[in-house]
Amino acid sequence: MDSSGKTQGEEFSWISFLKRISLIFFVSLLINYFWEMAQMPYYREMPLSDIRSWLMCLRAALGDAGLTLVIFMTGGLIFRSWCWPDRLSAGKIGYLVLSGSLIGVLIEIFALSDNRWEYSSSMLVIPWLGVGAVPFIQMICLPCLSFIVSAKIYPCRKKPGSAA
Repeated sequence: MDSSGKTQGEEFSWISFLKRISLIFFVSLLINYFWEMAQMPYYREMPLSDIRSWLMCLRAALGDAGLTLVIFMTGGLIFRSWCWPDRLSAGKIGYLVLSGSLIGVLIEIFALSDNRWEYSSSMLVIPWLGVGAVPFIQMICLPCLSFIVSAKIYPCRKKPGSAA
């Protein structure tokens, strides 16, 4: 990747880059909002009938979408390409699992210790980590899904005549 953020064979423009990160953010926001709403029964004092619960889910989904961008940007630096999610290899999937696991565990540990939220009795807790399985899985799977969907909607363009 050179100073403009491209690797050999990739076409780079700031407009394309901004479109890509905007799309990743909004796809991630949408996916995470539905996930947050679906996991409400696993948290205490999160009744589906209360608009405050819906707003808390929106706030959480905004944070999740921001963290997805952090994973994307860090991956861009590691893999030396802003198009890295377009072709997920074993190494890239390993990066997604490792970064998502780390972020998920740290957020849950911090939030639980700070009493930001509390699990209901229906939440499966991972014993050796002390965090809920549902939010742990969320930060592993949903960034990956957001990247895949975004790449399908707006794939990176290659320079004419470059190898695919």
